[in-house]
Amino acid sequence: MKMRKTLVTLALCCCAAVAPAQEPDVTLPRIAANENRVSAGTLDNGVLTLRMEVREGQRHPGPINGPAISPQIPVDVDTAAFGEVGQGLEIPGPLIRVEQGTKVHVSVHNLLRKTVFIHGLSERPDSDLKVIELKPDDTEDASFNAAEPGTYLYWAGTES
Repeated sequence: MKMRKTLVTLALCCCAAVAPAQEPDVTLPRIAANENRVSAGTLDNGVLTLRMEVREGQRHPGPINGPAISPQIPVDVDTAAFGEVGQGLEIPGPLIRVEQGTKVHVSVHNLLRKTVFIHGLSERPDSDLKVIELKPDDTEDASFNAAEPGTYLYWAGTES
């Protein structure tokens, strides 16, 4: 009998549109379009560790240095997004893809000038509907088991 590995995927994460707190003359980094082909974080001994941050950027729906994927999509919109620490921002946010049963540990640092409310970084099914309230310049951790197979979302906004 052929064994099949069951995957649990947490994907699609972007912050709700946030008016930037930057000065108008400051150029924000571009936010990449994440194709969700590469899993984020580091997997070691059954534990996925992912360090992310929320910060401002300029959404560009297409390759970082290329044209937009569609002329109907507004380009270069200032917003907030997730990115792995030391890497660029992405929409959707960094992909968490692991086998069922993997322990996931996510650390998120808020580099915005507003409080961010993060949803979805929890075990599924999520009966507690845990929301992480992350004040400016704070870091919070979330740990959970990748229990129920499926594709799940995590997301954030500046209003609960």
